[in-house]
Amino acid sequence: MSKLSIETEVAIRRLVDQYCDGVIRRDAGIWGATWSTDAHWNLGMGREVLGKKAIVDLWTTAMGAFNWTIQTAEHFSLNINEELGTGSGHVVVRERYERTDGTRGDLLAKYLDQYVKIDGEWLFSERILEIIERN
Repeated sequence: MSKLSIETEVAIRRLVDQYCDGVIRRDAGIWGATWSTDAHWNLGMGREVLGKKAIVDLWTTAMGAFNWTIQTAEHFSLNINEELGTGSGHVVVRERYERTDGTRGDLLAKYLDQYVKIDGEWLFSERILEIIERN
């Protein structure tokens, strides 16, 4: 793969930022817009979802268990083929949250990502969550 252009790197970083922003705002429109139509989301422990609509539906239901969630992306590593409009990467994320029962927690995790460029826009075609630590 050739050297990654600044434009593509910025676009993918913005994609990840939009994902985190959707979590923070609890906005299914913002968050859901990051996924391709036929995307795959693997949350571990046998929890896998196929298709953007099913992914957004699961996320919307899951977010109902939280009063608030702050998610930040702390590290990126990208391997992109700009000619093909595909690529992979891993993103380290940290979350702090409060559940509706008042309990608070922290999560340190890594997403193994697959990206696809559709109609000039980079999207997630797959995200696999690997939890590193949960408190």
